[in-house]
Amino acid sequence: MRATFLVVLAVAIVVAAACAPSPEPVAAVAPDELAARIRARLDAAARGDVAEWGTFVAEDCICGLETKAAIERAMAGRPPGVKNWYGEVLDLRLRPLAHAVVARYRVAEYTEVGGHRTSLQVWRTETFEQKEGDWVLVAGADTVIPPEPTAVAVDPRILHDYVGQFEYTPGAVDRVFLDGDHFFVQPSGEPRVELLAESESTFFAKGEPWRLTFVRDPQGRVTGLVFRDQGQEWTAKRVPDTP
Repeated sequence: MRATFLVVLAVAIVVAAACAPSPEPVAAVAPDELAARIRARLDAAARGDVAEWGTFVAEDCICGLETKAAIERAMAGRPPGVKNWYGEVLDLRLRPLAHAVVARYRVAEYTEVGGHRTSLQVWRTETFEQKEGDWVLVAGADTVIPPEPTAVAVDPRILHDYVGQFEYTPGAVDRVFLDGDHFFVQPSGEPRVELLAESESTFFAKGEPWRLTFVRDPQGRVTGLVFRDQGQEWTAKRVPDTP
């Protein structure tokens, strides 16, 4: 949903760094081909295979806050008792450009130290250029997805109170509605997203860091909502429903 605000910013930064003009446009990207290269790079990192991992990454890669050389040193120096690996690549989306392609995907990263395992979910935004026929990573940035809370049950009568339209600014409206037993929000110009309850008034969506909280006045009427995402918040007021 509006986590795309931050993703668009990240994409803009990555693309600006990566898309220098080249003499001729590159060939169209095959999604399966790029997905396979992403998978192979993650697996090489998990094995600590510095040489293979390096074949997927440009020498001058803007790899988040690190350089390629720094990542290779860390990989080579990983103690035998420390394991690091990645789960399935999910929700892969590609944005072809004239001389590059931007990829966004979600992946779980696992770390095990002395038998103690931890994990985190991240959105990765990466830019690739074609060099000597292969797609090579030239820039990337991660956004950590906070752990999801356990969804709780909410009285359907309360959910019905929230159904309606909420306006942030003219033209930017969240439509909140029920479809059977499922609760959804649909921002202007975007697909609907199913909402799960963290509490009676606060909701989240799977794989997303944001929260949506409904606001009531002293008389108990739902008057608006607050959208919070990574320290920022936007407020929308309830408006009459439109067809």
